[in-house]
Amino acid sequence: SRQVALGSRPFASMASPLSCFGHGPGLGGPQPPFTDLYAVLGAEAHPDMPQDELRSLYESRRKEHGSPSNAEAAGPPVSKSLLEEAWEVLRDEERRKAYGTVWLRNKQAFALPPQERADVFRRKGNELYSAAKEMTRGGGMNLSAVQEGLKLYRAAMQQYTTAAALTPNDHRLFSNRAICYLAVEDLPRCHEDAQRCTELRPDFAKGWYILAQVLWQQGRHEEALQELEKGLAAVVHNRELLELRADLAGGGGVSSGLVGGGGGFAGGGGGFA
Repeated sequence: SRQVALGSRPFASMASPLSCFGHGPGLGGPQPPFTDLYAVLGAEAHPDMPQDELRSLYESRRKEHGSPSNAEAAGPPVSKSLLEEAWEVLRDEERRKAYGTVWLRNKQAFALPPQERADVFRRKGNELYSAAKEMTRGGGMNLSAVQEGLKLYRAAMQQYTTAAALTPNDHRLFSNRAICYLAVEDLPRCHEDAQRCTELRPDFAKGWYILAQVLWQQGRHEEALQELEKGLAAVVHNRELLELRADLAGGGGVSSGLVGGGGGFAGGGGGFA
């Protein structure tokens, strides 16, 4: 049976306070939105501000919570817990230095046009997928490796989801995420993404390939063959689609997943998009 081939770890842990602020584009793992810790202390705060001035801003913010009349002078209101967590990171020289890297990366990334920002997330998703595939290579012998691999697949999905919010008509994001859904055996979502991919780019053979495979795995054999015919009408004489049709029509079935093996997918653009 034929298979589709696709184709960090999160920011180093610095204790819990930083972990709740997200790490932004280009860093692994499913994350909450990035929060600017300097902005928590005040609009004028920045990474080059001397520590004593930063402390003054923090103390001013603290007074805001003790006296509502100070709120307007101190700036937009923030929760006390957020303020304390921000200061716990920024008051420590080493943590502040490490956070500065995160801060700069986010500022640079979010200054990019939407397509370029989406590409940052897409490429990171591809990296996470490759790491997940390597982690789970060889089957389910090592339970901890399988569990870590599943986390990486889900992290890759999150990167594609974020990218799709920026560029919702990029067919590559849906084909890539569809294969990740297959890896975690989420067949309905895989089917949905594969279908969307073929709608966005009918001449993208890999979208049809994934769609036919997931339909077959769902037991919808007749539909799988019908979609393959649609794909071959859109991408005439595509070798991978023809070979898949021969496999399915011959009763050979498909592999249990799209993420094993190592066979490439030349017709889809040379592997993971």
